[in-house]
Amino acid sequence: MNGHYRTLAEYILREITLQQNHSQTFMQKYADAVVLMATRYNIIQLDRLLLILFLRPLEESKTPYVHILFYFMINSNTLSEIIKDFGNIARSISSDIWSMKNFHEKFHCEYIKKNNERFFMEGFIKDYLQSPADRYLPTYYSNMCLRLLPIFELIINRMFEHMPNARIVDTVLPIAQNLFRAHAAPITFLYHTLFVYEKKLREKSNFRQSLIIGMIGNIYHMRKMEWCFSNNFTSYIENYLRLDGEKRQLPSPVFNSRYAIDLLHKLIYFIFLNSSVPIYEKNSYEYNIDWRYNEFANPSLQLIHCLAIEIFFYTGQENFNPWKLFAEPFITADALIPRANFLKYLNAMGLLFSALPEYYWSQLFERMYQIFEHPLLLRCSPTDIMDLLNFRERFCTHTENMVCCFVAVVHSIWLHGSISHLQPFLHLVQTQLLQTIKTENQLLLAFQLIGPFLQRIQTESTKLLLEFVIVPYDLIARVDHHQQSFMNVDTIANFLYHIKYIVVGDAIRDRIETVVNNLHCEKLRSRLHFLCAKTDVSSSIHSQGPSAAATPASVTTVDTSNANIPNHGQIKSVTSTMQMQYPTASMQAQPYGAPSQNIQQNFQLTTNMTNAMGSDGTQQQR
Repeated sequence: MNGHYRTLAEYILREITLQQNHSQTFMQKYADAVVLMATRYNIIQLDRLLLILFLRPLEESKTPYVHILFYFMINSNTLSEIIKDFGNIARSISSDIWSMKNFHEKFHCEYIKKNNERFFMEGFIKDYLQSPADRYLPTYYSNMCLRLLPIFELIINRMFEHMPNARIVDTVLPIAQNLFRAHAAPITFLYHTLFVYEKKLREKSNFRQSLIIGMIGNIYHMRKMEWCFSNNFTSYIENYLRLDGEKRQLPSPVFNSRYAIDLLHKLIYFIFLNSSVPIYEKNSYEYNIDWRYNEFANPSLQLIHCLAIEIFFYTGQENFNPWKLFAEPFITADALIPRANFLKYLNAMGLLFSALPEYYWSQLFERMYQIFEHPLLLRCSPTDIMDLLNFRERFCTHTENMVCCFVAVVHSIWLHGSISHLQPFLHLVQTQLLQTIKTENQLLLAFQLIGPFLQRIQTESTKLLLEFVIVPYDLIARVDHHQQSFMNVDTIANFLYHIKYIVVGDAIRDRIETVVNNLHCEKLRSRLHFLCAKTDVSSSIHSQGPSAAATPASVTTVDTSNANIPNHGQIKSVTSTMQMQYPTASMQAQPYGAPSQNIQQNFQLTTNMTNAMGSDGTQQQR
């Protein structure tokens, strides 16, 4: 059957491409014929044909014809009426479909009465005893519009890849949004589409905003999503819905620092502040919904996705800079952030950046380069640098500075983010920071940034770890070239020994020897001398296990000289680590009245033994 569909798709494309006059009448004729084959005559299934048309490898010259054909198919009276009826039925149904007792009759049967489908099963036509009405399979729990939902997901993604005519996109999106009223996970699809195609949609603000506002507008009241967005964005959506399809541009709200802090406040209110309230006192919708049937597992996850979509909506607006709006207030300790909940706001900012593409947090590394050349860092004495970088103590004493606040911001983003948030740091060190870092203060700042995440990199990417652990030694060699002495020798040595014995082992031993042996600072070179030693003991511990490494090898020796000497029920200890071992033969019960020396002869003395024989004759570890 798939072969027939592929042949039909090739035939349609060939007929269209070979036609010299691509008039609107010609294209509409072909589109109507294809739609009638699916809807009226039940010869083909429209969803399967569209899937093959958009999944087949297309030449660049044939790609526009597929979009044009789909445009005319969507505009055909037959298909547009079917989708419109389906959208009206989906709009009339409550969002809590699992609580409806007549969902099947209300949703499915009502649609089937208007748009009946017939599925022919091979073999029915050979049975002449059956009536013509029974020659088709009935349809249950499915219809053409439901099957078109995943196809429309693919079509929207392909449109964003090839970016066809704006007229095609403006026509297809509203029709697709009617179908998405019955989508199982519309917010998830919208978020993933905006995340993946962020680079292509960055300059196409009209496409992006029409997709967001149209998709959310169709499910806004049906799924009661008022609590998911900020007050400004909620008012904008309600004004859009009040126009009821009028094509009039609404002025979007201005996204400023106050707006960004309000988004963070909404996030920490639902995650941190409101979590202490008893569940029976929470009367809002997000705590009464049955999350077993929701596309998200909990309110916090849905809120993060919705706030990320709201930020996507404002991308491209004048003076919209996510880093300056969300992160800079924490670096400069802005008064807009309540000091009592500063750490909660900081974590909320990290959560929000972890849900956004690289474009939104890429300025982190530009700011990092500026911090490494900050005068406060360069003027600080090496003996006070660790106090300068300690954000917790500085914040508690109200003496925080830009450097320690930046360290806290970076840790918040990297803690909540993935390994992709850490990887650009390696490129920054290799291209820029390696030439910038010349002092001990800059070196310790780099250690402070990357140190807490080395064990996580070890867990997630071993290949990336081997590149990261070389960075500290390259930086030490660079700083040692510009200054002859180090003040924080113990701190540097502890950090490097931790990397070797906890994280990487002997994997980069050659590089360590090269750097340590060429150090000019005699004190640091003597402290790092043991980094060049092979870790044979540690490797044997890991290979044999802790019990085998903690005790010497077991050597069994039997004291045969005193085996037959009666000792009146007492055993003379040969060494202080003697243990008794019970052979299998000796475990048989002795007859009553047997002499004690016969029983004693069945014992064997074992020196330096860690294993003993069990009652079943197998060795057991003591």
